[in-house]
Amino acid sequence: MATFGVLIFVADNLTNPQNPGFFPAEDNSNRSDLRNGDQLTWNGGGESAFIEIDDPSGTSFDELETDQTLVTSLTFDGSTYSSGQVLTPSYTIIFSGSDGNNYTLTSLIFAAGGQPRIPDAIFWEESIPPAGTVLTVTSERDPKGNQARNYLDFVACFCEGTLIETKDGPKAVEQLTCKDKVATLHGHFMSIKAVCNRSIACSELLDNPNLRTVVVSQGALGRGLPKRNLRVSKQHRFLVSSPICRRMFGADATLVSAIQLTQLPGIFIDTKINDLRYFHILLQNHEIVFAEGAPTESLHLGKGTLEALPQETVKEITSIFPTF
Repeated sequence: MATFGVLIFVADNLTNPQNPGFFPAEDNSNRSDLRNGDQLTWNGGGESAFIEIDDPSGTSFDELETDQTLVTSLTFDGSTYSSGQVLTPSYTIIFSGSDGNNYTLTSLIFAAGGQPRIPDAIFWEESIPPAGTVLTVTSERDPKGNQARNYLDFVACFCEGTLIETKDGPKAVEQLTCKDKVATLHGHFMSIKAVCNRSIACSELLDNPNLRTVVVSQGALGRGLPKRNLRVSKQHRFLVSSPICRRMFGADATLVSAIQLTQLPGIFIDTKINDLRYFHILLQNHEIVFAEGAPTESLHLGKGTLEALPQETVKEITSIFPTF
């Protein structure tokens, strides 16, 4: 099982000259009705919601699948959707922004894929554009099969040097072993089942920018957290609470991916690092642990996660958890 979260937006966040007040429509080729060179403007400031999507069988967010569902109920853009509501992506557009950066938008519908229609929501796969950014279409893809977004992008990783709170005090993630017990949100100390790591060279970062880290600067999450600059994978989620969470997601506390937090000051994608080493902390259950003092998640053992990991890591994990 794979579970991942995204921040979705209503159409009021965009200015669409071709169809004011609406997202670009999906055409009969399962792409949008925009063409290369067409422009939209990102306004921001409109309604948004953080949702979690559950996929019990897949390895990617795929238009062809029919079992991708909402984890919890949702009221969004005047409609209410129940837990278990099917949702699918409909098209993915790559834009060149007037600020000099590239942005990737994926639309989704609260239904199984099928007949072309106007999407119900959109989310940004990487950074969210600043308000007022003019977006020019450069290319587009149909999010199905090998063009669908792989759940490898949603694996929770810490970078080398990150201090994790343990029973014996803060300890660098690369120094953790199965003899250590890490502090969790509920006040317990949980034994580590495995610490997996992977080195990523400069060439791989150039080929797959999704592997680049997000830097969460000291104090960027509020209340002095994290205590030092913290580097994590883009889809590593933090437990965020008021006032940031209430302002951004309309809830007192929720798990939010690092990439979705890049709209906040002091949180950004590191485009300068040439190589890195990622670490996953595996516990018996999916837990909230403390990295540089900030509450964040441990590796979530779901089917989609396992299928996205390197085979060496999967062998190590399945030797510990034979039922997965």
